[in-house]
Amino acid sequence: MGFRINRTMYYIYAPNNILQKRDMKRTLLLVFTGLTIYGCNNNNLTEADTNQLSENPIYYSGYIYDYWGNGKYDSAIIYTEKLVELDPTELIEHLHTQVVAHGILENKSNASEFLNALYDVGNEDVNNIIRPAYLWNKIKSCKPNDSILLLFDELGVLRKKDFLSPAKPELYFLKAIMEIDWDIMECDIDPKLMCRSLIQELKDSLANNEIVHNRDALYKRGHIRVVLSHAYYYLSDNGNVEYFLKMAALYSPDKTDKRFIGAYFYTSYFLNSHYNNFGFQEKFLDYLVKNNKLEEGISVLSIMSIDEPITSNVKRLKALYKEVHPSGNYKQYWHNVFSINSDTFPEFTFQTLDGVSSTSRQLRGKWIFIDIWGTWCSPCVAELPDIEKFYQTSSEKYNNQLDVLSISYNSKNLNVFIDSNHYTFSVAEIEDSIVDKLVLMGFPTKLIVSPDGHYREIPWNTDWVEYIDNYTLLAEKDSNTPEE
Repeated sequence: MGFRINRTMYYIYAPNNILQKRDMKRTLLLVFTGLTIYGCNNNNLTEADTNQLSENPIYYSGYIYDYWGNGKYDSAIIYTEKLVELDPTELIEHLHTQVVAHGILENKSNASEFLNALYDVGNEDVNNIIRPAYLWNKIKSCKPNDSILLLFDELGVLRKKDFLSPAKPELYFLKAIMEIDWDIMECDIDPKLMCRSLIQELKDSLANNEIVHNRDALYKRGHIRVVLSHAYYYLSDNGNVEYFLKMAALYSPDKTDKRFIGAYFYTSYFLNSHYNNFGFQEKFLDYLVKNNKLEEGISVLSIMSIDEPITSNVKRLKALYKEVHPSGNYKQYWHNVFSINSDTFPEFTFQTLDGVSSTSRQLRGKWIFIDIWGTWCSPCVAELPDIEKFYQTSSEKYNNQLDVLSISYNSKNLNVFIDSNHYTFSVAEIEDSIVDKLVLMGFPTKLIVSPDGHYREIPWNTDWVEYIDNYTLLAEKDSNTPEE
């Protein structure tokens, strides 16, 4: 369904969304840039290359990486100054992902040297972007003395002045708190109090971004929550372990955040140095189990499993539930967890290609798997044979308790396309209003709807069949046998 650039996922977007089209263009340019830069051995630019760069800011980012990665800081600085004129957002992206994450965090000395050299040039437009990262890097490399305190104080001022700006001073401020060895610092700074102050500011800002549901707000929400979770986890080493672990787990990425992993991927990596560790639910669960607080452990593992219903999670949940409630109805419990933690499926009317009209409410009574796609979307089309295979086997596998609905959006010659490919699954065409109701952010999108009318989006890059099996539990061998 998308491309993965620098470990960040990009969807194929609906053609009528300007912001999404821009993201897609950026992704394709990044791909082409990578092929251009890293597919050749000659690092010298021709006049044609320079002309091309002047039209496409993203090219500068690629060449900047190539230059500073090879120690050619002067050339990298020249291109950086040009990039900040053309597209400051692209420079911000390059700073956080390439210089900091893939450079300094991975102990590449060239990245640190480039950042220092760039700052020393004194270009204020550039320095406004890189100053928090620069200060953190200086703190990181300083020996314990007054310089650290001066740098930390300056970073604290930036955190107040430019809080939640694209330069992310709050992120670098927290990282500095986490990394400084306060035990050997002769000062009256209490890092726990500083962290608590940051937490309160983040929570106040989060409330504003919970109200607005546009893409920018949701991206900021994911970033804030990840910083919050790490701030709480830092405090868990300083007393009241259970409370702080609980809060760290609470603010770890939830089902909304997981739709926008690119919003916090590098934030999380920067704070914990792990690419695939985005939350603290597992640590909180371990604490609860070790302290024999199994009922609360069930609740925590339920959220983990409903957000990521891989087989290992679901099996762990069932085992823990049975340990605590040996005579309980696990399937009923699990389906209640699904409904409580899922959104209500919106009401709308649709018509299938064979002329049958229906409403979303009329779908209730069975589980529904919905695949939303378009003929214009190559990744969507590529997986339709798998959708057809799933449809052909679903009745028997799920005991006629799951229906399959394929929804097309903005497709051309849909009837001809379906007939020529001999697809037999039911297809309906939807309009923009339904796309908006479902809050679709990319294509293809897969949904699973419960019999009582609650639904969840199945994340991209997952085994969607495994998700369906574990959400519904219909594929279990004893699915027709009521569980006592």
